[in-house]
Amino acid sequence: MFTTVLLRLVLAFAAVNGGLAVAGGAYATHVLTDAHAIELFHIAGRYQADHALALLGVVLIRPWISPLWARFLMVLAALAFIAGLILFSGTLYADALLGAGPWSPLAPAGGISFLVGWAVLALGAFGWSGRRG
Repeated sequence: MFTTVLLRLVLAFAAVNGGLAVAGGAYATHVLTDAHAIELFHIAGRYQADHALALLGVVLIRPWISPLWARFLMVLAALAFIAGLILFSGTLYADALLGAGPWSPLAPAGGISFLVGWAVLALGAFGWSGRRG
């Protein structure tokens, strides 16, 4: 039960972030005029779209992961990707719209969260059973 609800939330978060990445790209292209702000929006949107797809991948492969420790790693990977989306992409969007601020140093923490998510996902792959569990 808990896992099903969690997977639905992660899937919804992935879908929302995929849509926001598209909307952010359109906003940058049609509304923003400052070249640096446009660049920041495009970088944030690229990472946001990529990691929305990564979250979707975690949800899709999760049923084929059998051992409890590997299932836990899938949850951890998803949480790391979510933290990265908020910290990295969110910081770049804020910098583009508001200029550098006290939140700006959070971007590297978001990048580290992305890296942690990929590393944990790689470890969790050793729990692949090849059949739905």
